[in-house]
Amino acid sequence: MRVELQNPSAALAFQVSAAVRTNKGELIAPVIWSDNWIELVPGEKRVLTALLPESGADAPMVEIGSWNAGSQHVTPSVGAAQ
Repeated sequence: MRVELQNPSAALAFQVSAAVRTNKGELIAPVIWSDNWIELVPGEKRVLTALLPESGADAPMVEIGSWNAGSQHVTPSVGAAQ
């Protein structure tokens, strides 16, 4: 899985993390991310990659959270352009 993060705000996004969940909200684990608990300065983009377990959900969603910028859920598309 590949997730592109961007900080469009004028403030630092602090302790940003990603988790993969089923469409029912259950955590899928273990997931090995290329990086964890990152900071994004204003305007910065960063791509995280993840290795999911073979027994993962059919339609996973990614939960992006941070210490100071709230959280959001993203449903990845299969075969999206890279």
